[in-house]
Amino acid sequence: MTTSWILVANASQACLYSSPRAKLFNGHATLQMIDNIEHPASRVKNQAIASDKLGHNGHGTFVESSIPKEHEVELFAKKLVDCLENGRLQHKFDDLIIVAPPKFQGVLNRQLNGPLSQCLSVNINKDYTQSSQEQLITQLQQHL
Repeated sequence: MTTSWILVANASQACLYSSPRAKLFNGHATLQMIDNIEHPASRVKNQAIASDKLGHNGHGTFVESSIPKEHEVELFAKKLVDCLENGRLQHKFDDLIIVAPPKFQGVLNRQLNGPLSQCLSVNINKDYTQSSQEQLITQLQQHL
């Protein structure tokens, strides 16, 4: 039986589910949670993160090395993609569905490697991280 992994994420939290692919498409979907991943540093304001980061002085002004919150978001995306890649290498899923708001979807897509991106069957540009499993199933079926 073909297995789908469904990553439901935003910049600071994610849930990873597994479901038989056929059940997703025929209206009898069940989701099994694989992991619930939090990244609180993505929620922290830039000033709070920046106070611990080094920058440099340029022409008498302090220049931040990068935007700290964006860096944290990229770190979280990399962590999620590493988790997906481990699952792919262990043949735990056949196809991948990613549900994330458009901006975070872009960050995730930049992290995907060739073989993993080939597993991606559906991108849904929504933030469903606060949805119950029942609501998520309904929302998924509207996009499949």
